[in-house]
Amino acid sequence: MAGPSRCRGGTTTRCAWLALRGAAISVVTLAVSTVLEEEAGLFDFQLVQQGPHDLLLKTRRQGAQAGRTLHKARTVLAAFLEAQGARGIHIHCHGGESAHCGRSGKTRRVISQVDGERLAC
Repeated sequence: MAGPSRCRGGTTTRCAWLALRGAAISVVTLAVSTVLEEEAGLFDFQLVQQGPHDLLLKTRRQGAQAGRTLHKARTVLAAFLEAQGARGIHIHCHGGESAHCGRSGKTRRVISQVDGERLAC
């Protein structure tokens, strides 16, 4: 079985998550960001892989509007990932949380974890 996730650099950054049956699927991180921005209207976010089948989607937004936006974001992201072959992915959403920044001080929008080590994607 493949590891929980892999990130590959290059001109197009991709992250891989395990599908329900253990097969790794690869997703272009720009596509994930585009889905969340264009289909859910969520621009201030960070998506963190917490396990082979668990993602945390968080934003600094708070309140009822943030809750509605996160609900829509979870729905469109789940549909997108399922269309890519990643079934059984659990997306947990939290509002009012700040994002982890990299060494440069920039917010990393998609973070994958391999054996407890965070990799920016």
